[in-house]
Amino acid sequence: MATAATMVWDLTKNFATIGRQWGPLLALCDDPTLYAARAEAVSAWGVDKQVHHVGIAMTGIGRGIEGMLASPQQGVGLGPTHPLAIPMLESGALPRGVAKAPAPLHPPDAPARDQTRALLQSAKTCWDALSQKGAQIEACPATYPHFILGNFTSQQWVRFMAVHTAHHFKIVHDILDATGSKIPFDKTVEDVN
Repeated sequence: MATAATMVWDLTKNFATIGRQWGPLLALCDDPTLYAARAEAVSAWGVDKQVHHVGIAMTGIGRGIEGMLASPQQGVGLGPTHPLAIPMLESGALPRGVAKAPAPLHPPDAPARDQTRALLQSAKTCWDALSQKGAQIEACPATYPHFILGNFTSQQWVRFMAVHTAHHFKIVHDILDATGSKIPFDKTVEDVN
């Protein structure tokens, strides 16, 4: 198995995965019935909170990557510390129900569709700009800590965000399936290449 220091993923493919995820995220905000769907047996968070949480995470990590690119010596040499960090990045799947998001990443109790959409649109603008900085991201040695997994490079963060968003799409899929709703997105948004 490769170590955190040698692990490399195809950055272009990870940005492409994230690129495929924006349209369905925004579409969920545009459909009031789907956005309001809940299935407690699947998750304590309904579709609204799942999607809003993705927006919060994408915004924060996008800003974090921008900060690493601006300060490329920050956290140099640090890496993932949790034993599941690298296997999770390699597999492209987050285990469900193992970790809870920290309070700053929790969505509001009743996130409004327009606010969630605006949050996602702002995050998309940031990530669209980051996708044009592939060479800079690949060359950047800076790291920034995940609250459980340890420090990630900007390239590892891009991979993590593709995996994290796919994870929440799987939960949304299960919520909509449990409520008998039509799944409005192609399953490819749940897969990470």
